Amino acid sequence: MNIVIDEFNNNAGFSAFGNATIYPENELPDYIAGADNIKSTLFEFLENGDYVEKTGLNIDVTNYNYIICHFYSSRNHYAGARKMDSADFVYSVEFNDIELPYYFPVYNSLAPVVFQIPEMTAVTKIKINYLGNKTDRLFCSHCLAVQDELPLDIFVSTKDLIEKEIASIFNDGVLLGTVTTAPGDTEVSLSNINWQNLKHIDRYAVIKIDDTINSEIHTLANNDERYFKFEKDNDGERIINNFVDANIYLIVPVRYGVKQVEYNTPSISITGFNPESVLRGSKAEQIITTGQGNTSAYTRQNDQIQQHRIQVYCVDRKESNIMAIMSQIIRNVIAREILWINGWKFDIYYDGRPEFIEWAESDNPITGLMYTIILEVKEEIWQNQKLPETLTKNLSVQIQNS
Repeated sequence: MNIVIDEFNNNAGFSAFGNATIYPENELPDYIAGADNIKSTLFEFLENGDYVEKTGLNIDVTNYNYIICHFYSSRNHYAGARKMDSADFVYSVEFNDIELPYYFPVYNSLAPVVFQIPEMTAVTKIKINYLGNKTDRLFCSHCLAVQDELPLDIFVSTKDLIEKEIASIFNDGVLLGTVTTAPGDTEVSLSNINWQNLKHIDRYAVIKIDDTINSEIHTLANNDERYFKFEKDNDGERIINNFVDANIYLIVPVRYGVKQVEYNTPSISITGFNPESVLRGSKAEQIITTGQGNTSAYTRQNDQIQQHRIQVYCVDRKESNIMAIMSQIIRNVIAREILWINGWKFDIYYDGRPEFIEWAESDNPITGLMYTIILEVKEEIWQNQKLPETLTKNLSVQIQNS
């Protein structure tokens, strides 16, 4: 799970001090992180002591383990900064007035930086301090507080991405007609019926009632063409709000972990809880990361690569045009080739071809298309290890002619 601290998609609220400058938002995609962001923030610093600050925040981070932000420094265009095992600590950041500042590395490409926050309770500001001695420009993007819960977070991110694609195609949903109803009603009657769209309605279909002011979502307990009763899930068996000539839509819900309940039809379902270890790369890879207080640098250790095979089912009781649209939605998601999970960017790819599946249920079977999406997650050992401080230098060099 995660909570947004600042997407850095605009510079509103930031103030510059010393010789720092706040530039107009960046729109170059190479310096933007996050699935929905189209801009990032750009600061310029001239000398040690310059800083930018945004105050007035009040974000509860009590239940989160770390903060992840993305930074790119234009001054680090040299070979040593191309790898995550070498970096330049020319910046620090403060998230409140209580915690010590975090010194963090910057690289020559936009990269995620992790800040451990085991005892932090709130973020009240973002203050970025420059510690260098020559002009630099810093790109900032996509800052979140995170509590890792894998593989649940994979399902949540996949669900969010699919829902965004559904919204771009269906908008509010498939219009069925209008309803007039009152709070407490257990049944609604349709008016102004769109008969062409109504043919997609079946028991356990999910509908949305919306009058542009209030909206609620219900699951159908019957498949009568004019009169709908509701199941207990979503917003329940009774109407909550008062509606007059409100639009009623068929929607496509996206769910995960639904094997023990009735499938909504139509719907999209996500499963796949069994990752496999990938014997590639080093299990003991060390990455230089942030350190808190002006004492020493820290490292973080990576662990085993886990390959997750996520099965996505497009489900309906008939091979309809909605099934075809759901299939197109999943193909669009796969075509993105990227999934953002808790601030981390992962490549996804498609395995094989969709598999047709039929669940027998008397004379009204449920049909589905199953797509398999594959992504690899390198597990992290988040406990940072403090590197020993260099107290004295005793290097001696002897040059001998040969």
